[in-house]
Order: sequence, then structure tokens, then C-alpha cells
Amino acid sequence: MFTSKRFALLGFFITFISLVPISISPALASVKATSVSPSATSFQTGTFRTFATAAQTFTNPSAALSLPVTANTAKTFFINNGGTINQTAITMTITAPAAGSITNLRNCPQGVLFATTITCVGGVSLTTNNPTSGVAKVYTINIPANTWYQFELTESKTGNATISVSVSSTQIVTFTQNS
Repeated sequence: MFTSKRFALLGFFITFISLVPISISPALASVKATSVSPSATSFQTGTFRTFATAAQTFTNPSAALSLPVTANTAKTFFINNGGTINQTAITMTITAPAAGSITNLRNCPQGVLFATTITCVGGVSLTTNNPTSGVAKVYTINIPANTWYQFELTESKTGNATISVSVSSTQIVTFTQNS
């Protein structure tokens, strides 16, 4: 009888040891995780809202710009960033009036107006672009939130040019996540 009690006690201890966890489970460890740097875990949201307008404004028309143009006469328009996120590029599609073509597309630097045709205020240099009518083209320009660029468009035909602007998530300023 003494031997059977000994085996019963031994069996109890072996069962007890096999059921006791040897290490802390990952679920229990994650419950006890704490951040040592709260500033590294902050999150921020924002909007990227870029659009074309005939006059400089941050009011989004929510539609493509229909710009009246006269053949071989430069006409200005603005690309505005009315959002809260800085951008590194935009995609713009300019469609010329029927049977027309884009003769010239120029722009002054950020926040600089045209003084005269082909001249920016202060004599700063301008950029000449070569888009094709109706074809989307990426323009690599830094356009911080609440800023704008002025463009000057010359078409070969009189009518309305349509200017459409879009921004993709790859064209916004990225951020670094600390972990």
C-alpha cells in the first residue's frame, strides 16, 4: 500500500510539472508591454487636395478647370495645394480645344507670379514643360500645404482647354515610422 501511494504521489507531481508553463506566453508578454518614448508613437492624419483654378484660391472647385484660351495667346492658371500634406509631385492632364495642340506650358517657382508673358516677377527663372494634349504627365514639383504655382498655357486653337490635376499617395511627402 505504501508503494501505491508513492506511485500516486509521483504521478501527481509528473502531471503537475507537465501542465505548468515553462515560459511566459507571448500573449501575456504583450499585455505588459509599455512604450518608453511616447513621442515616437504619435499619429497624424491629413489631406492632399490639389486642383487647378483660373485665379489663385484655396477653394477647391471639385472639378477640372475649363480655361478659355485664345489661339497663340498665353493664358495663366494656378495649381493650388489646399490640403494639409506636402506633395513632391502632381499629375496633370491638359486637353486642348478641338483639333488644337499645346504650344507652350511654362511655370514660375512656387508662390511667384508671372510679371509678363514668359517673365516671372523678380526675374526668377521659369520652367518650360512639353505636355501632349490629353495625356497625363507627372510634374515633379514640391508643393507644400497651402501653397501654389502659376502656369502659363499657350494653345494653337481658340476655345476651352480642360486642366485636370490629381495626386497619388506616392506623390506626397512620406514619413518615417519609429518602432
